[in-house]
Amino acid sequence: MRTICNDQGQIAETFADGTALVVVSRGEACSQCAARGACGAFGGRHQRVELRLPNRVGARPGDTVRVTMSEAALIGISAVFYLVPASALLVGALLGHLLWTGTTHPDLTVAAGAGIGLLVGFLVAQRLSRLAEKKKRLIPTLESVVTFADSNITKPTP
Repeated sequence: MRTICNDQGQIAETFADGTALVVVSRGEACSQCAARGACGAFGGRHQRVELRLPNRVGARPGDTVRVTMSEAALIGISAVFYLVPASALLVGALLGHLLWTGTTHPDLTVAAGAGIGLLVGFLVAQRLSRLAEKKKRLIPTLESVVTFADSNITKPTP
């Protein structure tokens, strides 16, 4: 599994359920990425993003951590947020054309079908996103602690 999004964040809070609230500033990694204008991996266009992620590295509040996203997760997010609504738009337009071919305004029925399909596509994408979030898929991960809060010791990054 190849990692393509790589950034640093700071642990703001840890929780009893084994998760941590990580504050990530869209920085170096995002500014050099070709998908930076369209990607929402680390919060879209916001400069500061808060992510609640599984804390598998034992990070504590104040620690600086490396946050990564795999290529598979980014492709999955892209499929959910781009392909599902676009496909639903096309299916809606086709259904509008097939179901209302005898109307006096066939273009209007195709446009209405496309609009309804797009709306349904966005709702399905939102539902899939929530389902993936519950199953801990398609989310960034805490890769390692870079700097501990209680010291100036920096861990070497692999």
